[in-house]
Parts: sequence; C-alpha cells; structure tokens
Amino acid sequence: MSSEEAYKTVSISDEPIPGFDGEASRRVREAKAAIHRIYAGCGKAVVDLRLKPLHKHAIDLENIEFALAYAAGSAAERDKSRRAAQTAYDESRRAIAYADRELSACAK
Repeated sequence: MSSEEAYKTVSISDEPIPGFDGEASRRVREAKAAIHRIYAGCGKAVVDLRLKPLHKHAIDLENIEFALAYAAGSAAERDKSRRAAQTAYDESRRAIAYADRELSACAK
C-alpha cells in the first residue's frame, strides 16, 4: 500500500472543525510546519514524501473555507460545504498523524 493510501488506516480522535473562518487550515499549516521542524534531520525530501497525502486535503480545506466566507449559497449548499470542510480537516489530521508515525523512526 502506498503512503498515499496508507495514511487512511491511521486512527484519529473525533474533533469538530474549529470553525470555518480559516482557523482549521491555520492549525493544519502549523502542524505541517511542526512536522518539518521536528523531523528536519530526516531530510526535507523524506518529510515531504510522508506529508504528500496532506496536500490535497489541505488545499481542499482552504478552498472550502474561502467559499464559505465569501460565496453566497443556499442553506443546503452551505451545509454540504461544512460537511466537506469537516472531512478535509479530518483527512488532513489523519495525514499529519501518519507522517508523524512514519517519521518517528528516522528521528531516532
């Protein structure tokens, strides 16, 4: 199983998205930066490879947050966007947890 699929096996705790005003994507960016900082000794290419599954979900999350902040839509569309944002946030957190788990061996 590739890392692009393996991250999906990582369990994460339930955590509601911390709002739709950019806070969720800010937390994801901070967690990504922390992974880079903690595992800098592993090499940027290795860290980037382990974080690869994160990129799509982080971009999706930012796009959804932007749409919720600036785009008008029906209540049903906004509810659908909120659910999509929660999913993107969860998948981002899962990808970060996966990278942390996989990189912990190289940091020792």
